[in-house]
Amino acid sequence: MKPRGQLMIEHRLIEKLLAAAAGLTNGMTPKTYDPVLVDSIVDFIKTYADRTHHGKEEGILFHELSKKAVSGDNLIVMNELIDEHKQARAKVRGITELNERYKGGDRSVVSQIKEIIHWLAEFYPVHIKKEDKDL
Repeated sequence: MKPRGQLMIEHRLIEKLLAAAAGLTNGMTPKTYDPVLVDSIVDFIKTYADRTHHGKEEGILFHELSKKAVSGDNLIVMNELIDEHKQARAKVRGITELNERYKGGDRSVVSQIKEIIHWLAEFYPVHIKKEDKDL
């Protein structure tokens, strides 16, 4: 298997988890909301999707590609992907902050948390397609 193959396998797991997360949180209301489930979703994204997976992309793949004569189009895509990683990190920070507010008694944040989780579930497949097909 080429090194890129491992990244693609990881992509499938990230897509599956985020689709499941969207489904699990879809019907949650302020009364049925589960902050522990959301903590688990955030932990997966921070630990696996970001630190482990994006760490390989940014710390190894993109770093090594930047040493080579990468075509202008690939350089543009690579920079877009890095920016998209930053967008995802910001969204996850938002979930974390909102979940803490929920734990502190603010039940009004549930719809915002669900919205961000659904945003991530829609964002990642498009982002991953760009990594798999365009770079």
